Amino acid sequence: MIQAAAVLSLLPILSRLLGPDPASAGGWLLVLVALIAVAWCLDVVNARVGLRLGIRVMRTIHGSAPRAIMTWPASILTSAKIARLRTLVSSGAIEATSALLLLISPLVGAVVFIGALGIGLLPISPALSAVTVGGGAIVLGALWLSTTWEARAQEVFSDAMEELDSRLFEFAWAQPSLRTARRISLGRRAVDRAMEESRSGALRVLGRQVPGQLVLSIAMQMVMGGFAFAAWRAYADGRVDGAGAAALVIILLRVIEQVTVVSGAVGGLLALRRSLAEVRELVEAPAMNRGEPLDHAPLITVRDLRVTYPDGTVGLGNADDDRGVDLNLQPGTVTAIVGRSGSGKTTLLRALAGVLPYAGGTVALDGAAATADELTANATMVFQTTVLGAGTVRDNILAVNPALTDEDLERIAEDSQVGELVARLPHGWEAPAGEWDSQLSGGERQRVGIARALAKPAHLLLVDEATSALDLQAERSVVQALGRVRSDYTTVVVTHRPATIAVADTVVVMEGGRVAEVGTRAELEAAGGLLARFMEEWRTASSWRV
Repeated sequence: MIQAAAVLSLLPILSRLLGPDPASAGGWLLVLVALIAVAWCLDVVNARVGLRLGIRVMRTIHGSAPRAIMTWPASILTSAKIARLRTLVSSGAIEATSALLLLISPLVGAVVFIGALGIGLLPISPALSAVTVGGGAIVLGALWLSTTWEARAQEVFSDAMEELDSRLFEFAWAQPSLRTARRISLGRRAVDRAMEESRSGALRVLGRQVPGQLVLSIAMQMVMGGFAFAAWRAYADGRVDGAGAAALVIILLRVIEQVTVVSGAVGGLLALRRSLAEVRELVEAPAMNRGEPLDHAPLITVRDLRVTYPDGTVGLGNADDDRGVDLNLQPGTVTAIVGRSGSGKTTLLRALAGVLPYAGGTVALDGAAATADELTANATMVFQTTVLGAGTVRDNILAVNPALTDEDLERIAEDSQVGELVARLPHGWEAPAGEWDSQLSGGERQRVGIARALAKPAHLLLVDEATSALDLQAERSVVQALGRVRSDYTTVVVTHRPATIAVADTVVVMEGGRVAEVGTRAELEAAGGLLARFMEEWRTASSWRV
């Protein structure tokens, strides 16, 4: 509004400078200088406020993304969703930060400037005022229409680019396996398909941009032509003199500048709208409810537990009779869960961890039905493949529980058999352990994974196939580590290795999402059922030679 007032002050200034008494323009010149100074100060304040707001948006994205990932169910975290998050956290956060200052502020400024200018021109020429305000409305309408046309195509293009990003990432990650198998062409085909989709998406965006830009261009020509005609009519009717007409030419140039700002905002508005919709989704993710864990190994009672995935697949339970899983997991014991692939072993483990919503039934801690947050607070997990974060061995353990003392670390190291590993490593606790600079073997990584699980103040220990890819010596170390801590935990181990079953107090055999057998290893082998068959298959497989 100050800028519009400064531009309008040119009318009396030029009239007086080009009139018989140029000195009378002095007062108006002081007004112009004052308005320019005020506008400049407001620009500085606006830039500072915009920068602060932008940085707050960036911090919101970076702060909310981990919380959302931790609270969203696994069904939401598809590969496409992960790709969008990766884009948002990297380039999207920067774009959203700069957009407030470089896009939203100029756009709002242009709209307000044109409106204020139209009001200021009303005493001089109602026609000029109407053309200015009406022209601004026309340009905004054309902008909305252009954005609407382009929005869907832009979304398809963004999805295609994120798909390409995922395929390239997977292709790079899988290089060792693809080269070993000499099947690089398989990965190339997936990347080529993604590239073709991104090219098609780009063509669709261009196809929508051309008519949108054409509409904007026509609208701009109408506004400029209408303003020029109204200015000529005002001069011809004697409403303004020659100096006033010259001032109107300058005003016209300012109108053209502001209209250009609006017309150039289409692409940025689309990207910003998409980014802010994703930011809203992050912010509205439910807050993590960090329940207080029990200070002892709990009795876990599972009754009629049923899990159904979003696509309708039954993970736990039986679709025919609608019966779920029943189990009693005693404190201080190790329960081994075995079964063929797809039998529901990992699904059961994730449900016990509180990270997988179930369709029915209950999981109780010491006899009291537990919520998902309470299960998560009391469960700590060792995964089939341990992914270590950037940093040292010490960093990876302290990340779980920063309150650990050196004595706690030594105790955890002894229980998990990481102590011997730390003593062997050249840099000890400070040895790099991240994904890109780690020098740890698979077995060593699993031992660090166990240490990290023991660092969490929780007493339900869940182990998912932690020895499946290890050699016998590494497996023996992991099994010994589980045996050391069994008295302090209620331990559940998903496994298909006889060495792990050997330390189990109870063996649960899963089949088709149901519990098929429960008992000690000796009891189930003597019964000649599924476990006996699995043990025979494992013994036969162990004798194979290549």
